[in-house]
Amino acid sequence: MSSLQVSSESGVLRKALVHTPGGELSMVAPSRLRDFLFSDILYEKGAREEHLTLVKVLREIFNVEVLQFTALLEEALSSSDPLDKLRLVEGVSDLEGLHAEDTIKLKAAFEDESQNDASYLARLLITGKLVGSDLSISDFIRHNLYQLQPVPNLMFVRDLAAVIGQEMFVGWNSQKVRRRENLLWRFILQHASIGQDITWHNWMMEDENSSPCYLEGGNILQPRPNILLIGHGVRTNSSAVERLIRHLQNVMEDTCYLFVIMLPDYIPHLDAVLSAISPFEYVAFPPAVKGHSQYSVDVLQVVLQQGKQPKTQVVDLLDSLQSTIGEPLDIIPCGGSDTVTQKREYWWGGASLLTVSPGKIISYNSPENTLNELSKRGYKIIQATDALSNPDSIRSCERCVITLRGLELTRARGGPRSLVMPLVREGV
Repeated sequence: MSSLQVSSESGVLRKALVHTPGGELSMVAPSRLRDFLFSDILYEKGAREEHLTLVKVLREIFNVEVLQFTALLEEALSSSDPLDKLRLVEGVSDLEGLHAEDTIKLKAAFEDESQNDASYLARLLITGKLVGSDLSISDFIRHNLYQLQPVPNLMFVRDLAAVIGQEMFVGWNSQKVRRRENLLWRFILQHASIGQDITWHNWMMEDENSSPCYLEGGNILQPRPNILLIGHGVRTNSSAVERLIRHLQNVMEDTCYLFVIMLPDYIPHLDAVLSAISPFEYVAFPPAVKGHSQYSVDVLQVVLQQGKQPKTQVVDLLDSLQSTIGEPLDIIPCGGSDTVTQKREYWWGGASLLTVSPGKIISYNSPENTLNELSKRGYKIIQATDALSNPDSIRSCERCVITLRGLELTRARGGPRSLVMPLVREGV
């Protein structure tokens, strides 16, 4: 029996996975920004402090059981045998095309258990390693700074997998620079205790000649147990969407309503433009989900019933979602009414909010106009430091937004929702 249970976007969050960023951020050189999918340099200490505040809010105010990725990786490395670790090293080496000498050095680090414990090895796999100072000119040019690259996007753990109901779907990242994250997460599920209680499907494809399932959790929203929104675009491809639909068709018991949302290239994830903050309230980036323009999404509704052919039709996202839910929805505009402000606050993760329970959400403090729209609807805006100094006031508050400083984290272009993977969340 799987210990996973996620069938809503806004039910009470009980258990979640995070990765507090560390040395991997300081390993990103300005000349390699684009290679790592970043548009700016992050200050490691600031980003770490901001993330730890998020973790503290989850634990101390909302009593969420928070699991840290690094701790799980350390456990997996400690409990696995030498052959398992060797396979992991070979997988990393093959994936990233390491030169023979670098693979030998990496294997040696894992074989020397007297010097290198699980904590060191976990940091090595996440932080990476710069080239030494004694290399020849040709070696330096060939390596291009790194003996082993860092994985600075790991803090966006939502993308490691899609959690739907009592199942986890571990896909393959469309961006090669992030695929080591997939390898490490699969290794954790195979060798750490968390994997024993989780029903997970390995959809990773390491053969470049096959058709991979590019699947990331940021493209999955589940408003209700039988309603699923799937973002199709540069980060989640048609192979993953079609395979997921076939799977749901085989396992579902009731009628299931899917919305396949065709994302323009400028939108990496669905949760960048839409998030549920209560059963009947959504924060949305208007240019993407309203109207018909070059920035708008196209939507196909798929109705699944066991033993029947899927029924499909092109629909308007918000109107059809409201009709399917059967209750009026309040769509709160990210950035308010001004189009320029909407785009600025979309950039700051203003439409990617983390809901901890119905009407209690976490946001960065930079999307001020979005926060003003929430305030108009009765939400109390509270800074995280104030909330932590008086947790009881938050627990008794019916509707509130806890704001994180987020000066560094916003530079990485992911909202609070992207930083947390729910593992157990109550329904609504």
